[in-house]
Amino acid sequence: MRCMVLHPDAFPLIKQLNTKAVVYDCNGRALRIPARAASMLEREKELLAHADLVFTGGPSLYEAKKSRHQSVHCFSSSVDTTHFGKAKPESDLAEAPEQASFPGPKLGFLRRG
Repeated sequence: MRCMVLHPDAFPLIKQLNTKAVVYDCNGRALRIPARAASMLEREKELLAHADLVFTGGPSLYEAKKSRHQSVHCFSSSVDTTHFGKAKPESDLAEAPEQASFPGPKLGFLRRG
């Protein structure tokens, strides 16, 4: 079994499984809760010791983790403007009425799930 872990809280469960590989996809959200920061850092320390591979969601996380694991790789959030720009010519894009009064420039984000 191979596991991808998105949150240090999942580590106790992962320890109970017979895994062949563990990938930690570190996005930093779990560590932003001040009341739980100390316990999260301790659990993350255990997870980093157990993980085979670590992905980070940006350069600052990469810098913070690269000395804590031998295989850390940065995957910054981005948009392939060339690819997605083919979807519809800019002249065809109508302004959404809900945001027409907002000053520009505007940037959108969609999160599913």
